[in-house]
Amino acid sequence: MPAPIIVFLHDARYDRVYQAVSLLATAVRMGRPAYLCLFYDALASLVAGTWDDVETLRALGDDPPWRVAIALGFARNEGPPPTEILAAARAEGCKVFACSTSVRIMDLDPVDVAPKVDAIVGMATMLEAAGEGAVALYI
Repeated sequence: MPAPIIVFLHDARYDRVYQAVSLLATAVRMGRPAYLCLFYDALASLVAGTWDDVETLRALGDDPPWRVAIALGFARNEGPPPTEILAAARAEGCKVFACSTSVRIMDLDPVDVAPKVDAIVGMATMLEAAGEGAVALYI
């Protein structure tokens, strides 16, 4: 069996969310086990329903000009938004975990989080699920 891919997603900025879910969707299509582990802003944004908001790229104030170019490129993009990419990846076996500590720190209601993820777990469970030899990415 190919090595699993595990993505630890901390940031809710559109380009990072898009990158994370695109990597995972590609991994499951290639037959690799894939796991998305959500923390802090990434988790809160998914629960709030703002993952598909490309404006998160422009909301950072004094960002470099290239970030504006990326935002404009995504705005022109006719491809699926991150939530649709993630839904397709999940349909092919990608698992989504919410960090239990992040749920508490971000003052999220577990009842609101649960429908968006496969499980609310601690980091040890995330690492055990990925298994040995996993490719781990922090975004």
